[in-house]
Amino acid sequence: GILKFMGVPPEGMKKVKEAVKSRSVTLRFSSEERCSFVREATRHEDSKTQHVTTFTSAFGSQSKMSSKTVTKITEYFWKFTAEWKLFLFVGNDPKDAVLLQTRKGEVELVTSTKDTPKPDVKVFPEVDVNITWALTMLSSDGTGTFSIDRQKEKCHTPRRNDDVQGALDAFWRLSTWT
Repeated sequence: GILKFMGVPPEGMKKVKEAVKSRSVTLRFSSEERCSFVREATRHEDSKTQHVTTFTSAFGSQSKMSSKTVTKITEYFWKFTAEWKLFLFVGNDPKDAVLLQTRKGEVELVTSTKDTPKPDVKVFPEVDVNITWALTMLSSDGTGTFSIDRQKEKCHTPRRNDDVQGALDAFWRLSTWT
């Protein structure tokens, strides 16, 4: 079913299916970046151009002198880490979450100044969407089970009814979340 496709582990599926009967379920995306100084390194780099000067002495002998420019380069190395998480939580307690996906990556940045290339820590605003309605439409095997109750008094047409409006509202929330 869709929960398995989203990466919900079996114990998480049981928890979510039970919780959705009486509580809301939220899908949350959170991310943060960190940048920390690692080291400073100095190296010398020879120029690609070499200057050769020829001298002739008073006795007629020649000698050559060559010179080149050597540049001192100081580099600053930084560890940059980016991490994101996608998880479900029940009610209003994100600490008791069902983790769907997470990724963490690191890269070494090199700068020519000691100024940090990124903020030390940047925590992005969390992005939430209520997916309770979609989860209530899942059968026990995780497949979708949407239907329109044509017997309800408020069911005017196949489009103008509470069931379809609930679906449109849920999908609108999900589309604005992405």
